[in-house]
Amino acid sequence: MSAVRECVVLWGVAAGLAALGTAVLFEAAAGLNWGLWTIGAAGAVAVWTRRSGAHLSASLLVVLWLAGMLGVGAAVTADGLFHVLIAAAVMALLAMAMLPAGDPRWARVNLPFMLCAPLVASLHGLAEAVRRATELVALVTTRGNRPPLRGAALALPVVALFGLILANADPVLATLRDDLVEALTRLAFVPRLEFFATLLIAAVGGGGIILRREPVRIPGSAAPAARARLGDTERLIILASIATLFAAFLLLQLSYLFGNAPARIGSGVTFAEYARRGFAELTTVATLCTLLVVLLERWAARGARAPWARLAAVAVILEVVQFGARPCT
Repeated sequence: MSAVRECVVLWGVAAGLAALGTAVLFEAAAGLNWGLWTIGAAGAVAVWTRRSGAHLSASLLVVLWLAGMLGVGAAVTADGLFHVLIAAAVMALLAMAMLPAGDPRWARVNLPFMLCAPLVASLHGLAEAVRRATELVALVTTRGNRPPLRGAALALPVVALFGLILANADPVLATLRDDLVEALTRLAFVPRLEFFATLLIAAVGGGGIILRREPVRIPGSAAPAARARLGDTERLIILASIATLFAAFLLLQLSYLFGNAPARIGSGVTFAEYARRGFAELTTVATLCTLLVVLLERWAARGARAPWARLAAVAVILEVVQFGARPCT
């Protein structure tokens, strides 16, 4: 199996398993949901084992079946002690299935192995998850994928900065900014995200151990980028993102020609105050944008997409010019 296909199988199944666990286990009472996730985990082990080229032995299938049945057994009791024992037994069985699945020597599965399997699987799984994450980064950042990724990484902070500045000049954008800040301040999604990340790391580590039957070659990962200039793809993504943001801002200004929009929204800001208040922000954005266009042109590496990048730069400049025509009193 190629490195790319193995990576897709590993991360795809692991993400699905983590999503299932987050959906049915997070802040939920023990019951049938435990059985559903355990069956899903057993199925993931079976899929990874088959994709690795190993045979699904009878011993492995028995262990996976026992884990699934124990997980389902959480639905027939409400005793907290039994739930703890069931969870520990399921984790031990899954660890026992994971370790020999990648190295199918079931003759070494004895009592000491059963007792040490959860700890050994946790430590090796964490190390394997780190290795697989590094491998994923190497695969994604191969030479053919670097320009779009680099362009997106550079465009995101630039667009965020301009958006925050323009939010002080427009009540609609200010409302969106305040809503985003309020959502981040509450941080209600963080515990669920952490739970998903924990399950994902565990699944990637376990699946990686099962799939790693030979060293995985990373195509093109050893060849670093030789040039320091920005290619056409990066410049096009950055400029197109800025042009889209500025176009949305200018469209919002058109609505203010039909009435006192700030007062109608209930911001408490009159139209005249709004026009005067936005002058400094628009001047700042125009200055920063001019410097950015000049720097991008200075660092440009010409290629096939150079005309499109130049067209995007012209669009950005025209939109900046339109800032001067913003409704004012």
